[in-house]
Parts: sequence; C-alpha cells; structure tokens
Amino acid sequence: PEALRCLPRTLAQGPPLAAADWGALEEGPLGRGDMVYLFTDGYFRQLSAASQEALPEDKLTALLPELSREPVAGQHAALAALHAEWRGTAELTDDVVAMGLRI
Repeated sequence: PEALRCLPRTLAQGPPLAAADWGALEEGPLGRGDMVYLFTDGYFRQLSAASQEALPEDKLTALLPELSREPVAGQHAALAALHAEWRGTAELTDDVVAMGLRI
C-alpha cells in the first residue's frame, strides 16, 4: 500500500477547524481493507530523552505502509512502542493521539 498524506495547518487551541483550514489531501483510491491514519501534532513533537530532538515524521510514515497490513491491535502496539521508544525517559511533551480506520 502507498501512504497518502494530508497536512493540516498548525493552529493553537481554538475553535474547530473548517474545511478551508486543512491542507490538500493527496488523492488516491481507497479500497476495502485500506487504512486511514490520523495523528495529532503531539505525536511528532515528542522529544527524545537521548537526543532532545522531535520524532521525525518520516520515521513514522515509512512504517505505515507495512504496518497497515497488520491487524489493528498489532498496529496500535507498534505505534505505541515507536513513540515510547523514541520518548525514552523524557516527559510527555504534548498530547498524543493516533487513530487508524480500516475501510
């Protein structure tokens, strides 16, 4: 599977986003069994205890096509493990929400 991305504009706390506030979605067909992932920016703002750097987005997006073939429970475990491994002993930097939807 190929990973398609939609990047929102960054907004601080405020009212719900209108459709015009979202970036362009890379178009592609969705078929039965495909996965759609949604993440808050907190997933990528997490600092590593080892490097004090934020989690690189490409570290996650490289994993998603392979991960999408796994059962959803396994995907959850892998995403949580990736974040926890990156975080190490560092305090949580931001809210972290990741959601996957199977079509």
